[in-house]
Amino acid sequence: MSRKPLVLAAAALAALAATLAPVGPVGAQTGPVIDDPGPVEAPPSPNPDLPEAGPSVKAGVGQYGAPEWLPLRALADVGCVRTNCNFNGQPYHGSWAIDFLDPQNTAGDPIYAAGAGQAFVNETGTQCGGPGTPGNSVRVDHGGGMISLYAHLHTITITNGQWVDQNTQVGTMGTTGIVDPCPAHHLHYHVQVNGTRIDPGPLKACHGSTLVTYPQAFGVSSWDSVVPPWEPGSPKGQVRSDGTACAPTAPAARPIADFDGDGDTDVSVYRPSTGQWFVRNGNPALVTWGTTGDIPVPADYDGDGRADFAVYRPSTGQWFVHNGNPALVTWGTTGDIPVPADYDGDGRADFAVYRPSTGQWFVRNGNPALVTWGTTGDIPVPADYDGDGDGRADFAVYRPSTGQWFVRNGNPALVTWGASGDVPVPGDYDGDRDGDPAVYRPSTGQWFVRNGNPALATWGTAGDIPLALPWAIYRAFFT
Repeated sequence: MSRKPLVLAAAALAALAATLAPVGPVGAQTGPVIDDPGPVEAPPSPNPDLPEAGPSVKAGVGQYGAPEWLPLRALADVGCVRTNCNFNGQPYHGSWAIDFLDPQNTAGDPIYAAGAGQAFVNETGTQCGGPGTPGNSVRVDHGGGMISLYAHLHTITITNGQWVDQNTQVGTMGTTGIVDPCPAHHLHYHVQVNGTRIDPGPLKACHGSTLVTYPQAFGVSSWDSVVPPWEPGSPKGQVRSDGTACAPTAPAARPIADFDGDGDTDVSVYRPSTGQWFVRNGNPALVTWGTTGDIPVPADYDGDGRADFAVYRPSTGQWFVHNGNPALVTWGTTGDIPVPADYDGDGRADFAVYRPSTGQWFVRNGNPALVTWGTTGDIPVPADYDGDGDGRADFAVYRPSTGQWFVRNGNPALVTWGASGDVPVPGDYDGDRDGDPAVYRPSTGQWFVRNGNPALATWGTAGDIPLALPWAIYRAFFT
């Protein structure tokens, strides 16, 4: 952060503000930094020598992760975001971005990637100045068209194309590029999807062994609600982080169709002919989301404790999430089966597909992002089977020919439970937060739950479809 004159419409007032600015304490912020991060290049085109196979193009060469960690360690003030400060009577920046300001207006604070991906030098420059002045900036490609940008750096500490994560330093805070006044040491940070800036959302940080989330730590849900240091009002925002080593508490298991966040599965149906969702006693009770051929894939994609209305379009590999962040993701190719689940234990469902022809699982922003687990004819049955309560779905398949369940890293790793013609319906049937292997026998309407309470139930008749198995999987293997 720096001593910056108030940005006023009238030149005379601006000059007066500049005269008065030095009166405050060292580094006192008195107005917004006029900055421009410069052009942001698009992610590199996929290697033409790699097969056009949806997410496998990138999944095999590195690790992608959502930009969800604070990119700073040292103390910084939250400055301009989207509309929380003004320049010449207009919102500044006017689009989503966060200026993190150094309180002492000095260079050198370390800057880290906000999540895993491939980093690129976006622009270079050593000076600060007006329009046209190049500056140091780094972009990280997080996959799926998502990029995070780190601008006005003093130094760049990555090599072009380097794979990074939230523990990788990408540069140091500086004042290069289009910055007024100069110097004004700060980090301009923003996230964009397919070229459009989006709300960067909550950013995690460690305070010792405690995980905190900004801006929620200030008592607000949006960065744009934080009041800049030079403006009257509250809350003001100072951020810091001790790194990423603090372990989050494992999230509680959530019903897959809990649309209102009350912890109970809602009675609901999806009408393929119209794309309508009908939720009994739900809020909302009726939503139109989808078109002919779409597959319903409801899950909690944004971590708010409520299942999102979502569909997967097999013809394009696109996921459409109602009111989601992101709302549109392309992840998958023809023949893939959508298998959304929380594979990394962060409380949010990951976009994921299973490729029956190869037994490969592709998880967007997942850890791991690519797993081979299964063979031709196996049915994907992800769930948290290992009893460790970590909230992570395990990669698992059911082999109809033998009734065997194979769980990657699971405890147990191999279970025989089922007979020819049975439909696998894994779930937490006894409330212990662990997935139970279970099968539904269509010929009798019986449910057999391994170690379950009850272990045997009759519920259904010939031709009924068990809803415990996601429709996408049932459609692929049993229709």
